[in-house]
Amino acid sequence: MNNAAAAGIVWEEGDKNDTLLSHFLTTSIFYLVLLNPLIDLVSGFLSSVLHFPAFGLVLRAMVIMFSGLLVLVIPIRKSIPFMWFVMITFALVMLRMIRIDVTVGKVAYDIHYLGRGYLFFLAISMFIYMLSVPSSLSLFKRYFIFTWVLVTVMVGLHFLTGYGQPTYKTGEGYISYFDSGNQLTFVYTSAWWVIVSLLLRRWWLRLIFTFMTLAILLAIGTKTGFVLIIGMTGLFALYWTKRKSIWLFAGTVLLSVGLMVVAVLNLRTILLAIIDFYVNYSSVAEKFTRNAGVDPLTIVSSQRDVMVGYAAQIIGRFNFKDIIIGIGVGNYAQQLAIISRVPGLTEVDTVDLLAGWGIVGLVFFYSPFVFLFVRLARRWSYAVAKAEKWGYKRMPYVVQGLITMYVVASSGSGHIAFAPSPMIGMAVMMIFAWKLSEKEG
Repeated sequence: MNNAAAAGIVWEEGDKNDTLLSHFLTTSIFYLVLLNPLIDLVSGFLSSVLHFPAFGLVLRAMVIMFSGLLVLVIPIRKSIPFMWFVMITFALVMLRMIRIDVTVGKVAYDIHYLGRGYLFFLAISMFIYMLSVPSSLSLFKRYFIFTWVLVTVMVGLHFLTGYGQPTYKTGEGYISYFDSGNQLTFVYTSAWWVIVSLLLRRWWLRLIFTFMTLAILLAIGTKTGFVLIIGMTGLFALYWTKRKSIWLFAGTVLLSVGLMVVAVLNLRTILLAIIDFYVNYSSVAEKFTRNAGVDPLTIVSSQRDVMVGYAAQIIGRFNFKDIIIGIGVGNYAQQLAIISRVPGLTEVDTVDLLAGWGIVGLVFFYSPFVFLFVRLARRWSYAVAKAEKWGYKRMPYVVQGLITMYVVASSGSGHIAFAPSPMIGMAVMMIFAWKLSEKEG
């Protein structure tokens, strides 16, 4: 038995290739994808403790290179649906050349910014698309379960032992040695969503998993994670009530609208309650208590919100061409640093995309996800029937839920649309969206 077969990795029918190179590439990519959370952890440890940052970069480059080599051993027709993404990438890079203030360094910065997450997304997408459904499901389940368990254990150990790096530069929060709080929050809540909404059957198990996830998010010190979990729990409740009874669903919708109205009318009181909760239970209590006496909206805001204000000043000076294709991430980062006196971007992906790549960049980044969301919705009954054959009837709903989480999270925080780690889960789910809505024959 070859290594790929032993790992449970099988190609789609008609794409089998029994060469040694095929088996090596298949098995290598499978485990590089599966173990990516561990790679992130080891990479963060080597970078922060031993000052050796190249480990994770090399392994991610291997995934891209191996996926490219697969084209040599697997029929090219399997990669055609994704090749237009690559062509658009090159077209976007070429648009940089029409600016008079462009330099080689700034173009390189743009390519790095565009490619570090998206090329990773493309590479893994092509790989998973070539796999058979059982092999895809095997990778899907292992990846999300392994991610949730590893993050829970490592962040928990950091909280108990103090051994790790903080979430924020001010020394607050616990993320063990993972790369970024924003990335970790999205990857972790994505794993929670898949496990709770698809893989678990018992309500009491779902509640346990949810409370454990919330506890870890409190340790990380994130607000985004709570927003995602509360929002997705609400969507799951709507989905469940609709399946049970149209009257129960209508009542739930009316209750939700009523709660939203009450929340808006009592915003200050609710914000103060949230602040009090974080002060008493979160790892970032000091971040809130040092702003005591300040308006609640100011307390719950962050440096990111200030940076967005600076970015708005820059975007407000754009001409028509800048709005369409952006001014380049390099130019934008330079201008932002001059205004804010802080190096870096706003860490809100949609804002950084609009400033750096313009409307064209926003369309490029989000169109695949919107397209698959709509395509899945239009072929919903077909997709549900196919998912039921796989043993996961709720799969279409879970996929659309993850797309929603991606858009919401990247609209309110950074290191999601451009970072490699969040793109793994997105690639896995996007291919399921494609396969579910792909008509046979």
